[in-house]
Formats: sequence, C-alpha cells, structure tokens
Amino acid sequence: MVPYAKPSGRLVGQIVADVVTVVVSVGSYLAGQAVYWGILALADPLSATAKALSGLQNRVADAAAQAGQIPGIGDSLRSPLDDIAGQIASVIVQISDQIALIQRAAGLTGLAVFVIPVVIWWGLWLPARVRFVREAAAAKRLLDAGVGLDLFALRGLAHLPLRVLARVDTDPVAAWREGNTAVIDTLARRELDRLGVRAPKRSN
Repeated sequence: MVPYAKPSGRLVGQIVADVVTVVVSVGSYLAGQAVYWGILALADPLSATAKALSGLQNRVADAAAQAGQIPGIGDSLRSPLDDIAGQIASVIVQISDQIALIQRAAGLTGLAVFVIPVVIWWGLWLPARVRFVREAAAAKRLLDAGVGLDLFALRGLAHLPLRVLARVDTDPVAAWREGNTAVIDTLARRELDRLGVRAPKRSN
C-alpha cells in the first residue's frame, strides 16, 4: 500500500487534508458536546422546580393523611388537600415531559452538530484518499514488474493538462507513436508525478 505521495506538492496537500480531517472530526465532536450540554442546561431550572414541587406534594399528602384522621370532619378536610396534591402531581408530570423533550432535543442537536460536518468532509476526503492509494499501489506494482514507461506515457497523454503536454512537445501524440524515447520518458514521468509515485531512475 502507498499511503502518501512522494515528496511533492501533492504530498503537502495530502498532509494538510489529513490534518484538516482530524481537526474537523475532533472539533465537530467538541462542538457537539458543547451544544448538547448547553441545551441540557435549559432543563436545570425545570428539574429544580420539579424537585421543589415533589417536596411540596409530599407535605400536602402528609397533611391530608393527618387531616383524615380527625374524627367526624377528617374526610371533608382531607378531600381538598388530596385535590391539591393531585394537581401538584399533574404539574410535576408536565414538567417531567418538558425535561424529557429538552433531553431529546439536546441529544439530536448535539449529534447533528457532530455528524453533519464529519460526513460532509469525510465524503470529500475519503474517496480521494482511497482512489490515490489504489492508483499509486497499482502504478508501483507495474513498475516493480518491469512494465515500460510507454504505458504511463500513454496515460499521460490522456490525463495530463494540455498546457503540460504542449511544453513536452509540439505534437506529443505523434512523438509517442514514433517511439520518441525522450518524449515518452518525459510524459511517463509527468504522469507518475501526477499519480504521486516515484519514477524509476534514468538509465545512463
């Protein structure tokens, strides 16, 4: 496997892209965590209110139980206190639902802040990285197998920018067909440079 190009501008670009990948991944995670805890903090006042109401409900329920023990008038005294305790319990349930809603919103929003930038960047970075590794590895295998530079010269004719081809020869296609070794060597090395693969040393 060839993970990086030979020392060149392309290698610098790959290193920069890899660093950006780490920064985007870590930064998105930290941003997602910050958003999650920030939204979750909105539930703190509600939690405190629910806790206070729960204590009040218990006290009212205790008072209702004690009032119910009074002979003769216990039931009439207990009934309104039980109603108050029930209303408080209903408010606590509503607050709990709101807290659960905030918790879900915090989780989903934090996850989105983390996932969306990572998916977008990795969708751009990873295919290009995989494509380079495959092409560079295939080129290296061909070179190691002793394949001549003609193949890479032909690829160069198909893939190199026209301004580069014009600097190689006024008619690089004709030169390649005629077997011009200088043109073939130059085209092949330019193509290998484009692929980020180290070209074989020139024979003396």
